[in-house]
Amino acid sequence: MDIISILSSVLRESWALIGTAITGFVIYEKKEYDRIQNLRRAFLAELNSVDLPTKIKLNDGRKVPPPYSAKLVPTTIYDTNASRIGKLTSEEVDSLTEYYSKSKNINYLSDVMFDMGHTDSDAPFEHLNTKRTTAIETVENALNQTFGQYLIHKLNIPISYSDSSKKSV
Repeated sequence: MDIISILSSVLRESWALIGTAITGFVIYEKKEYDRIQNLRRAFLAELNSVDLPTKIKLNDGRKVPPPYSAKLVPTTIYDTNASRIGKLTSEEVDSLTEYYSKSKNINYLSDVMFDMGHTDSDAPFEHLNTKRTTAIETVENALNQTFGQYLIHKLNIPISYSDSSKKSV
């Protein structure tokens, strides 16, 4: 056997090995991408299901806040997936963490207020609703990310556009 046939054989087997490795990587990353997208959908479902209490209008025209309950704002998805939140983008992590930390504070305060017999105090729901809206928008934007965009971001591939027709002003 001469050197050229040996090198040719090694090169052929190397390409097969490289192709298998790349295929395995892409399949793994696709599964990870699907897991992240499902996590985003779960957060969106919980965020969209939140029905923050508003004041109730009585027959005589007065508006009173609703009574406090044990858990005003659901945090189940966050509680069960807190260890996986790092897989999301930093913008998502920031907005979700900010919203859920406020939610947990409100839930805690409502428990304390209820235990103390204060059922007619107004809770800071407007601020929480703003945080909720921000979290929903951030997660929805990330949910629109394609698998290709996910891979480019994951591999830190810089993308530059060299379109000479676009001139800076």
